[in-house]
Amino acid sequence: MGDRQIRQPFGPKLVAGDDWSWKESFDRYSPALYTLKYFFRGPGTDAALNLTASPFGSNEFLVTAPAAETSPLVAGVYAWQECIFNTLGAQPWEPSTAYALGALVYDGECIQKCTTAGTSGSSAPSPWNDTLNQTTTDNTVVWTCQGPGVRRELDRGQVEIIADISGETAPVDGRSWVKISLDAVRAVIQGRAGRIERQYMIAGRELQVMDPLELMKWEGHLTARYRRELIESGQLSQSYNQVRGAFGDPTDPVLQRLWKNYPGNSQ
Repeated sequence: MGDRQIRQPFGPKLVAGDDWSWKESFDRYSPALYTLKYFFRGPGTDAALNLTASPFGSNEFLVTAPAAETSPLVAGVYAWQECIFNTLGAQPWEPSTAYALGALVYDGECIQKCTTAGTSGSSAPSPWNDTLNQTTTDNTVVWTCQGPGVRRELDRGQVEIIADISGETAPVDGRSWVKISLDAVRAVIQGRAGRIERQYMIAGRELQVMDPLELMKWEGHLTARYRRELIESGQLSQSYNQVRGAFGDPTDPVLQRLWKNYPGNSQ
């Protein structure tokens, strides 16, 4: 989707409390006419972040998130969405600036058109009136809302946000989401799961409602992902990238034995 070269420019993991920064380059979307935004949504409360990119050259955008914005994020796997907005060349609002009739600014959500020329105030209007054709008074300037820019989704995916442990004094569970999920699935398969493991959710489903075959498929998928994690972190050599078993294959004898011994399975 889109025309950028790197699908996920920030990598598979981000750390809460770090400064985030990456560049995006597009052939067809000039920062002079378009605004680029990222939306992150994760588990529970304090798990949402919206980022608006800044122009960087003629065809590049710079996406940044300071530590103050990333530190409140709870650890977990987040869905991310990248969208481009056609803002008709509207520029960011500037303080104490003379605006001519017809000038366009983008308030972060909507395009605002100068319908009474004047000089903007020392700080941005708060809030802007984002109702179509309604006005916002800004010192001696009057802005009229033109509505939001036309949006197009460019891409979406998942990223794991890792907790910042630098300030922790209590015990910390250092496992990744993949390892936590894999451990929970294996505990359920092996009949040793407690309430937390049984009620653990993957893809919106509690493990305790999954049948043995579904659990085995998740075990195979998570095992492969965990192996990649270990290789990427240097804890395993690249030679371990060779799959040595048919994980998730119901004909695999190991999985057949687990299924036969699965609690409550009468087959």
